[in-house]
Amino acid sequence: MTARSAPRTTSPRARFVAVGGTEASGRAGSLWRVSEPTTPAHDVERESPAGPAEARYLTLPELSPYLSAERYEHPKELFRHVVRRLHELTEPGRAYRYADIACANGEFLYYLQSEFPHWQLHGFDYEPAFLDVARAQPSLEAVRFELVDLFEIDETHPYDIVSLLGVMSTFQDPEPVLAKLLALCASSGLIFIDGYFNEYDVEVRSVYSDNSTPEGRGKWRVDWTQHTQAKIGEYLEPLCQSVEFEEVVMGVELPRDPAKPHIDAWTFRDADGKIIITNGTRFMLNDVMLTVRR
Repeated sequence: MTARSAPRTTSPRARFVAVGGTEASGRAGSLWRVSEPTTPAHDVERESPAGPAEARYLTLPELSPYLSAERYEHPKELFRHVVRRLHELTEPGRAYRYADIACANGEFLYYLQSEFPHWQLHGFDYEPAFLDVARAQPSLEAVRFELVDLFEIDETHPYDIVSLLGVMSTFQDPEPVLAKLLALCASSGLIFIDGYFNEYDVEVRSVYSDNSTPEGRGKWRVDWTQHTQAKIGEYLEPLCQSVEFEEVVMGVELPRDPAKPHIDAWTFRDADGKIIITNGTRFMLNDVMLTVRR
């Protein structure tokens, strides 16, 4: 689609604003949820890669918080941000069709349902263990969950709103992902994607092995990718009505817990007092939300 009738909020480098927050938006470990058949580095097989050259994205559910429903009543600041934007951008009373891709154990859909009980909610994930937790929740009986790869989701009936949260940094090539999300979204619909979208014109690709746990030791994985706002904006601009980047400002401090995997997040303050998210990679991992109007 190349519609340009609505006012656009971006140039090819896109608009960047900051959004305040009051709760943690950092990730607790990785969100191991989708695979990309067009990129060999992205896989969900649990066989250990032999070294950095064979690194790929691995699901390690045994290290994940998504095998529990304990966080359902404590939504992340990232989730709160998306819901605030939905209240701003949607029509009250309309029954939207919503697809949350890489939904894990459904904790975002749980929160979304509490805010928009009349919407039709769909959750997609590639990890059976996470979906087992979601499907076991009586409060999520109205949500349709499907075990499927991102690139195999049916495009026959596009959704009014699509979200991909906590996963974009695992894809080294963003364009196949963006193309699929556009195909899943109806004309004039909304897409929400969070990631480490770099305001500077520097692309970052990384591989790592978290040897702090027996489960992760020696397993070379792909994550913490930084796509530039310039590149993402240049791809999306001709295809969408608007593209907007918003920094999700961290509002709470996370102390480092030495007992947890070293890839888990903690925070520190910079010279200006801003809370910065990091982990054992020593990267700065503050979240940025990409909002697209199809």
